[in-house]
Amino acid sequence: MNSSNNSNLGTINWSDLVKGLILAIITGVGEYIYNILNSGTFNIDFRAVGSLALKIFVCYLIKQILTDRTGEMIITRMLKLIFRK
Repeated sequence: MNSSNNSNLGTINWSDLVKGLILAIITGVGEYIYNILNSGTFNIDFRAVGSLALKIFVCYLIKQILTDRTGEMIITRMLKLIFRK
């Protein structure tokens, strides 16, 4: 894994923001297509699609804040300390 693009634990960088936005857009478009295929009409609740995309974006940023440069989440570190072999 290339650690030069990863942010430190507790921080986010521009790359994290861009990746989060891309993930949110892909999720929103996927939800839009799913709704069209499921209902058979183009009557889509864009507020619900936007809300889902926003939730995905925020969750991605939280995940990035809790991940260090090596890609390891802080919860993984804590579990390793608790359950040391």
